[in-house]
Amino acid sequence: MPLPTGPDFWSPSHNLDAPYIQYDLHSDYTADKGILQVPVAGPSGTACELIRLHAGAMRKTVRAHARRAGLPPVLPSLAVQSPSTEVLGQFSVVPQSPVLASDGTTYVYQVNASYTSYLLNILAAEDGFRLGSAPYTTTSPNTNIISTNQFSGSIL
Repeated sequence: MPLPTGPDFWSPSHNLDAPYIQYDLHSDYTADKGILQVPVAGPSGTACELIRLHAGAMRKTVRAHARRAGLPPVLPSLAVQSPSTEVLGQFSVVPQSPVLASDGTTYVYQVNASYTSYLLNILAAEDGFRLGSAPYTTTSPNTNIISTNQFSGSIL
């Protein structure tokens, strides 16, 4: 689904008076399938053993890096998106002291943030992987999802 363009795509309240210089939002979904690869002593070519340690686990880490002129940037909420299936395990918010822009009057604010949530189950492609949306757009995060049709068996 292509992203919307035109005047309805941008949120004036976040752009006109205090524009974003940079807004990077990354979501990292990491699955541990609970399988350990163990080498076996033997002659060259001996196959390794695969041992199941647990049923599997997944975590989602969201990282934001934002720079904004005039106001501190808006960051993703610390509240998890699905309280019945994920729990916030840890977070870090690293604000930097504001610096003056080249005009000598406007302060530029910069913040880095990282949130890690523990998911109760490992997501599959059918579940979708949320990308998020920058606060200066009107695009809903619910429309920015990597879904099954974005995975192709012809690439690797």
